[in-house]
Amino acid sequence: MKVWTRVVLFSSILVAHRSAGLAALDKAWLENYEKAGEQALEKSLDTNPPEDLTDSQRDEVKILAASTLTKLGHTLAAQQIYMDVASRAVGTSQGALALKQLEALALTVEVDETAIEDFAFEYDGTVDSSAERSMLSWYRARALMRRGYSDWATRELGQVAVDSAWHSERLYDRAVSSLVDGREDEAEAIFSELAKKSVIRATTKQFSELNRARLIFEKGDYQTSLEVVRGLDLPIRERARALHEMAWSRYYMREYGKALGILQVLDSGYYAELKTPEADLLRMVIERDLCRYDLVKQSTTAFREKYKKTYKQIESRLPLEADDRLKQMALQSRFLQKRATLVHRLRVELRALTDEDIRVSPGLGSWLRQRLATRERQLQSEVDRLLGRELERVANQFVDLRDQVTFLEYESSIRPLTAAPSDTIDYLPVGASRTKFEKLHWPVTNEAWWDELDSYEVMLRGRCQTPLPSGLGVDQAPRRPPPPPPPQEADDEDDE
Repeated sequence: MKVWTRVVLFSSILVAHRSAGLAALDKAWLENYEKAGEQALEKSLDTNPPEDLTDSQRDEVKILAASTLTKLGHTLAAQQIYMDVASRAVGTSQGALALKQLEALALTVEVDETAIEDFAFEYDGTVDSSAERSMLSWYRARALMRRGYSDWATRELGQVAVDSAWHSERLYDRAVSSLVDGREDEAEAIFSELAKKSVIRATTKQFSELNRARLIFEKGDYQTSLEVVRGLDLPIRERARALHEMAWSRYYMREYGKALGILQVLDSGYYAELKTPEADLLRMVIERDLCRYDLVKQSTTAFREKYKKTYKQIESRLPLEADDRLKQMALQSRFLQKRATLVHRLRVELRALTDEDIRVSPGLGSWLRQRLATRERQLQSEVDRLLGRELERVANQFVDLRDQVTFLEYESSIRPLTAAPSDTIDYLPVGASRTKFEKLHWPVTNEAWWDELDSYEVMLRGRCQTPLPSGLGVDQAPRRPPPPPPPQEADDEDDE
């Protein structure tokens, strides 16, 4: 069944090429290329190319190879091919198809947007299709804004068609600007409008919903916020951040067991490198609210042991980038996360293409490796340039968190001295019934599923206590008599 699905997808690529008017390649060779892809997509790339190819045919073969690379998940490599063909073959059917495929790629997956901005800035050609023309205007406007030409950028934005997906990008930027300026209601309205659009980039729609959920959270509607976030298919970095926010929602709803269950998921190996120390702080706050001061002390001790190396790095004034935790948290910041993710994806695709010759287009494999390596070095230099400032911010955040942990530890030592134990159970999640079987309970020890997160709970009994009665447990020492009031001096006017 899996092979049949791949065959259908691959066949649709060839139909798209033929319907676009590409007839330079021999039909018999195209059928052989298609048959090779039926067994495995990689085999189609090893197909021998036709002999004595013209320039148009070479471009068509490259477009076919880019389509296959897209199906294999090498979307950044495919993007490089599409941009190269579109920029060289301006005014030809091959260049038009490459531009069309580039626009389709940018709508469905995360692309290297800075590279497309530079491509659009340099592109000089007439485009008939409204979708591709809107994409070029959008990215050209962003390139102009980066270079300081705001008036020209505004002119380019005016050429973005309202019914295109790139107009949704304009609305998203407007919503973010409203949010920065403190106009939350306006931003939420725009995010809600974007979530209902059908012509929109998949990533833009996801982050519109996610930002709307965060605004709903700030208003105190935690249940609605949870429902919105659970329906999203987020990248791993954003998913880890969303899990943390879901835990806070459960905490504010006083569903401590489910909040602790989500925090337990964040401790798994899948999210361990993406978890922030704030998740450990939330665990201590929940244990404090449940009056489990014994667990608070254990958690504070574990916190200091876990981050001892990081705090030593900060206090010793050693290079912050040498600490893995600080660097990982800095790379999750708003300014660096997208670049860091692109660097990782470029390295993954480079490794995958190391031994790939792409025989169907001689020289294409080495050209791709060179382009991807160059782009990886450029992005890495940008990350290195911005990393220092983010590391300082994260280090200050670590220091603030340690102060809060110290206060929680002090509070857990003082509160038991001012309260007496109570036998009543203050909090305990619903356990398994011995007589009813409407719910199935089982322990989760080494794996977690996204669609089951709402059912994970930590069975933790609360031990909240009642205040001590006045004078209980205190030796009644004799009170000293109050000192006599100071003598009042007579007023001269009264004496007269």
